Amino acid sequence: MSVIQKIVASEVIDSRGYPTIEGTLFLDNNNFVKTSVPSGFPSGKYDAVELRDSDPKRFHGFGVTTAISYINTLISPKLAGANPFKQQEIDSWLIKADKTKNKSRLGVNTILLVSQLVAKAAAKDQNISLYQYLNHLLLKHHKLEVKLEKIPTPIFALINGGKHANNNLDFQEFQVIPSSSYSYSDGLQVGVEIYHELKNMLQYRNATIAVGEEGGFTPNFASNRDALEILKETIIKINKKIGIDIFLGLNIAATHFYKDQRYIIHDRPNPLKIEEYYKELTKIISEYSLLVVEDPFSQESWNDWKKLNSEISDQAYLVGNDLLESNKE
Repeated sequence: MSVIQKIVASEVIDSRGYPTIEGTLFLDNNNFVKTSVPSGFPSGKYDAVELRDSDPKRFHGFGVTTAISYINTLISPKLAGANPFKQQEIDSWLIKADKTKNKSRLGVNTILLVSQLVAKAAAKDQNISLYQYLNHLLLKHHKLEVKLEKIPTPIFALINGGKHANNNLDFQEFQVIPSSSYSYSDGLQVGVEIYHELKNMLQYRNATIAVGEEGGFTPNFASNRDALEILKETIIKINKKIGIDIFLGLNIAATHFYKDQRYIIHDRPNPLKIEEYYKELTKIISEYSLLVVEDPFSQESWNDWKKLNSEISDQAYLVGNDLLESNKE
């Protein structure tokens, strides 16, 4: 069994022009793996914190050279000779070394990079895909019967709104999801075909084809339903069936339009009380046969989360992002 030889981290630029960390882990059998971490900025009070340099002379303070130094001079020597199959132990060691609830000492970007490298190294050493190895860890540590037989289905955020775009759309991502009956490569192909056909549909309507934070189009539609409707039309145009070949999903990010105990969306003329918004949301889920619903309520609305989960759990996946904020507590 191979052991970790060293980790080398460096600074790279992400798709939005911000610095992030890339790293390479070398094993003692001459194998190596590479990875990089996504970069983002805290949007809530419970978010884990990235370690940034705060040097205004470099990248407006967003540089990550401090995090890189921690990895190269502190973490890498400590992990030399470590077994990459000790994922849980290494992750726990990193969290204990950080000693903060929000990972602000080492930075969640620092910790995530090392964790990803260790997982990829273990998968490489076993000559299996990363998703298979992660599935193995899930089954081992959580006693769940969720065995993955193939690469998970991709989700395409084809239209952006909310904080990720400068338009009227309140919901953050409007997604298309190929059926799991497709192979990964076929699902990827279908997603790309929908993307190009959607661009044609937007141009035909003289809608903007500018892109947002997540790379999706940012048309200035009057309502969120308009965005869902054009996705439906696009899917039909390429001769696919909604709810069979392709499913729709939403990353709603409702915290960003929740104010004074009201939800403010362009689909309705007046701010909605919680019960009114709940009714509107369940209608949208039903009408468009949504498969994935992410962050449908404000992050403090625990009872609404529980109620919706019990109501739609047999037809859709309820996903927490802003709800969890990378903080298990």
